[in-house]
Amino acid sequence: MFLMYHKLTMVYNLKRNIEANKSVICLTAYKAYVLFKYLLHSPLTIEEIIKLFEDNTIIDKKFSKDTIRITVNTLRELGCVIEKPTPTNGNKYVLHHHPFGLQLSSNQLNTLEEIEKDFVNSNNWQFVFEVSKLWEKIAFLTNNDELIEKIRGFNPFYNINDKILEELKIYCKNKSKIKISYFAPREGNLTLDVICDYISSENEKLYLWCYNYKYESISYLRVDRILEILCVYASSEKLDYPQFDVVYTLKGQTRCTFLKTDNDQVLESTNEFLKVKSTIMSEFNFIQKVLSYGDDCKILEPSWLVNKLITKLNLMKAIYYDKQSKN
Repeated sequence: MFLMYHKLTMVYNLKRNIEANKSVICLTAYKAYVLFKYLLHSPLTIEEIIKLFEDNTIIDKKFSKDTIRITVNTLRELGCVIEKPTPTNGNKYVLHHHPFGLQLSSNQLNTLEEIEKDFVNSNNWQFVFEVSKLWEKIAFLTNNDELIEKIRGFNPFYNINDKILEELKIYCKNKSKIKISYFAPREGNLTLDVICDYISSENEKLYLWCYNYKYESISYLRVDRILEILCVYASSEKLDYPQFDVVYTLKGQTRCTFLKTDNDQVLESTNEFLKVKSTIMSEFNFIQKVLSYGDDCKILEPSWLVNKLITKLNLMKAIYYDKQSKN
């Protein structure tokens, strides 16, 4: 609290000293700085700029239109790309580009990409989106369009329609029945009625798990291939999915990046591990997720699933040993 008070006092005193000693400020440079700050926020007419300068406690003066044009040209000489006022842009000065951006080295970019990959590999797709939003904010500070697109590309889900994804999250929570337009590579555009269940990530793709009326079975549809949500039905029948509970532990990085869903219950949490109970509706999907966790995950129960996983791992091991013996 004392530190915050001290900082606020310093800011206040600095501002008071500036106002008391306006003569020591290069007014031309300060006008350029203030105009740059205003144009970063929004495009402005020349009349709006004159008013903002007049209201500024440091400048506190009404300037002519010619003086405003000179200040705009000062910013242009510094490397700013500023569109001149025209009827098509509302007679406003528009700042399109400036050279005062954050610089990122190739090593720093590689670090950002590696962090993103770690989250992708953890199968916590919601974490991936949160990290991507942070990275995008950093990217905008570079003021480099090419770099912004490169950083956006770190997110494998970047091509997914945000509006559709947000709606699907709600429909999954409510187990809603919806009609969608979906692109299937072999069949082209399809219109499907589905009951939404949940969203998962596999191999850098997002999938909507749902009951598909066309095939009268559970399906998982690529979210990036959902072209449009056509309608939401007022009511839908409740489906009884075959499901079972699994108790398992998570350690290491997987423990840190675990994202609890409505189907998960954390039974125990320590600095070393999480003990989780999850209701599973897709055995295949869960096994794939466990395998992706490697030795960070250990299934405790049910015993039949533990035995099934051991059998699968022994078969995989036997395949590689067989290949080695033949070589």
